[in-house]
Amino acid sequence: MKTGKVTSKKDRVILIAGFISVILLTAALLLTKKENTFFFTAEEHRAFDLMKSAVETVSAHHPLIGPEISDITTSIGDPAAKRTSLHPAMAALIVRLLHNAGVQPGDTIAVGCSGSFPGLLIATISAAHAMDLVPRIIISIGASSYGASDPDFTILDLHLFLYREGLADYPPVAVSLGGDMDIAADMEEETREKLITKIEATGITYINEKDLTINRQLRDSIYSEGNQIEIKAFINSGGGFANMGTSNLSLLLKPGVIRKAKMPPPQSRGVIHDMIEKNIPVIHLLYIKGLASRHNIPWDSR
Repeated sequence: MKTGKVTSKKDRVILIAGFISVILLTAALLLTKKENTFFFTAEEHRAFDLMKSAVETVSAHHPLIGPEISDITTSIGDPAAKRTSLHPAMAALIVRLLHNAGVQPGDTIAVGCSGSFPGLLIATISAAHAMDLVPRIIISIGASSYGASDPDFTILDLHLFLYREGLADYPPVAVSLGGDMDIAADMEEETREKLITKIEATGITYINEKDLTINRQLRDSIYSEGNQIEIKAFINSGGGFANMGTSNLSLLLKPGVIRKAKMPPPQSRGVIHDMIEKNIPVIHLLYIKGLASRHNIPWDSR
């Protein structure tokens, strides 16, 4: 009887010790290999690898974290969010969100990308390549702090660099100055002229329209080539004037896939609202900390 009690006690100790070991091992794996636990599909792995390679290639030539203040800075930005957006897991996340939105290989997607998050442009391009999509990207040059805020290496320069290096399948379909009213009304005239000269030298369609409604209509026509192309999803990166609109309701839009939203008055809507109204799912990439936390992407890893 006594022997049985000792054996039972030992068994319990061994069982508890083994259970604790499993917990500690699992925790260690989650902490040291967190980014590896993020993935589930080959496409996500592919997007991760593509973005990692692209970030390394660009970084060897140009910093991907721009200055806090410059001639093209439009608002205050969080450097931690900008660094987090450069993590290759962002490309894998966009693949997942695109699948959640119902996008299939071969589909065409529309993308509106401000200069605030160069990492999200690279992530979107990498995800589109991994999924064999056709991304129609409209760039807005204005950038918040620590984004593509170097006037000599704007978000347009970044996209064209990726295209020349074979890291992007397509160049932008159009570009605007961004910033206030999407015509950089908050920038110095000399700065605006330099940016316009830069845009015109590329031959890319230049959107120069301060009326929000007309601006949105132009973008819609460019994305769909006059309704000749079916857009399967819209990705918004950053807080561009034309994409977000001017209503405070836009601040309530949650990051990730959006299919429904409370609609502002027509004159204050952004491209996001137009897409939702046409039953085109939107992938909203703006609140990076929330996205990173929800999807286990390391925050501000260096």
